[in-house]
Amino acid sequence: MDHNSVFDALLVEGIQNGNKKAAELLVKRWHKRLVSFSYKLVHSIATAEDIVQDSWVVILRNSKKLKDTRKFKTWAFRIIHNRSIDWIR
Repeated sequence: MDHNSVFDALLVEGIQNGNKKAAELLVKRWHKRLVSFSYKLVHSIATAEDIVQDSWVVILRNSKKLKDTRKFKTWAFRIIHNRSIDWIR
């Protein structure tokens, strides 16, 4: 596991424990990458931004459900993928 994954896991654990600064840092670290991923699916930057913004609410609210915090990246990308596909439909 690389240092970035470890740091992300620690941030998610912080969020699970109510640390708002950890949430801010995680959003800062991942927002652009998630928007870029969504954009590749929906072909609209504005739509991708909206999808990711709405998804952050879900991600942060449901972070306690993520048992293995090291899997944050996969979990977050799956949420963005599913919401992007829903928008396409």
